[in-house]
Order: sequence, then C-alpha cells, then structure tokens
Amino acid sequence: IESLDWVVISQQSLKSALGPLVRVVAPALSLSFFLWLWVLWTLRLQQIKRVVAPVGRLAETAQRIAAGNLDEQARLEEGKEIGELAASFNHMTQQLRNHINAENMIADISRRLMGTDSDSLDDEINRSLSEIGRFVSADRSYLFLISTDGRTVSNTHEWCDDGIEPFVETLQNLPTENYPWLIKNAAQGNDIVIPNVAAFEQASAGEKADWIKQGIQSLICAPILTRGSLKGWVGFDAVRQQKDWSGEGAKLLHLAGEIFYIAMQRKWSQTALKASEARYRQLVQHAPAGIYEFDLQ
Repeated sequence: IESLDWVVISQQSLKSALGPLVRVVAPALSLSFFLWLWVLWTLRLQQIKRVVAPVGRLAETAQRIAAGNLDEQARLEEGKEIGELAASFNHMTQQLRNHINAENMIADISRRLMGTDSDSLDDEINRSLSEIGRFVSADRSYLFLISTDGRTVSNTHEWCDDGIEPFVETLQNLPTENYPWLIKNAAQGNDIVIPNVAAFEQASAGEKADWIKQGIQSLICAPILTRGSLKGWVGFDAVRQQKDWSGEGAKLLHLAGEIFYIAMQRKWSQTALKASEARYRQLVQHAPAGIYEFDLQ
C-alpha cells in the first residue's frame, strides 16, 4: 500500500492464484499449440513427399530395368541424398549393362572361333582382339604364347587402334628370361595390373624398359593356365593415357584367353593331323613296293 508504505502478504494455493490466468491463457496456448503442430506436420509432409516421390520413381525405373530395358536412366533429383542415390543407381545400371554386353560379346566370339577352320583362325582371333580392345577402350590388345619347351615367348596375335604402333612382328621368339617378373607372377595365377608403368618398381629393369619403349602407360595381362602350367597371356595396353582395367577388364581377359587357347589347340591338332596325312600319302605314293587294299567283308 503505497500511501502507508506497507506490504500486504496473502497466502493462497498455487491453483487458486493462477486459476484466472489459466482460464484466460490456456485456450490461447491450446490454439497456438495446434497451429504449431499443423505447421510442423505440413512441413514434414512436404519433406516426406520430396523423399517418397523420387524413391517411387526410382522403384518404377528399377522395375523397367528388371523387365529387360537396360537403357533406362534414373532422373537426377534435387537434394544431396536423393541426387547421390539416383547417380549411384545409374552407375549400377551402367555396370550391369557393361557386364551383360561383355558376356554377350564373349559368347559370340566363342561361337565364331569354334566354327572357324584352322586356315581362318588367326584372322578371327585378331578380329576378336579388336572387339574386346574397343569394348574396354584399350589402345592395343594382344595374345602371347609360350613355346612348348618353355624357352621362348611370342606375340602371336595383336590389334592396335588407329594411330597406335604395332609390335607383333618384332616380339617373336623372345627368351622367356626377358620377362622374369611377369612370368613368375603369371605362373602363380596372378593378374598383371599396372596402372602407371613409369612409376612401377616391381618389374625387372628390362621389362620396364621394353614397356616404356613401346609407349605403354598402363597395362593388364591375364595368364592362360592349363593344368597349372603357364601357356601364355592375353592383355591390354594404354598408350594415350593411363587406365586401370582391374575388375571387369580382368574378367573379360580371362574368358577371352581361355577361348583363344582352346581355339589354338584345335588349330595345332588339325595342323598336326594334316601333316601326318601328308606324310602317309607321300609314303604310299613313293613306296618301292606294291600296296594293295582288301575289303575283308
């Protein structure tokens, strides 16, 4: 009481003291709460729509891809997470497309080689090297075979892209001791993958010097093994720029190498058979005695 400078203290419960305030403020607070809740839900719903709609489109794209349409591409949506998901999905689809195309190409090469006679086999192998080399964007693809005595190795078949220097004629009957590191690792069944030849230090000085002389920046070789014995290798070279073919490229080389060697074995067998027939024919035609043939039936 200001006029008397007194303070009057009245004791009462919290409920009775705040009752009038609660009756006035509570409805307003309740209304604000529900308005705020509605705003939050609306915003959340918009966020859900921004996520659900792109995911739904991805699901539809996946269904079309599963039905065999590998040309489908997911739309790159706005937003970091959804955009990255769509990009990853497209990358996965591209990898799947490449894998299926590689399998179809290898199957077609196998059919052609098995149906080619020995006289045309070399041309067909070179054609196949061209196909797989272009498929992985290599500058050079090749087949090396080791001689039966294991002393020499030769570049028997080669394909080079336009403007790339060929070496098939100069890489003939080379001593296997020229490739100590490569042959040792290949004989153990290891892929030879060198993304940067200039910086590679594990190979012998002679091997590295030969690769650099041929202008090779990157290479990959897959060994051809038969009953644990190294018969040769098939590989890719990159001359224009560095590349890393580990993964799908290595699998492609392994399959191609097996098919090439089986085809070459068939050629060698046919050649040996023709030589045997020629020797027998010559023996009969030049025999100094009469030869008669009877049908015992």
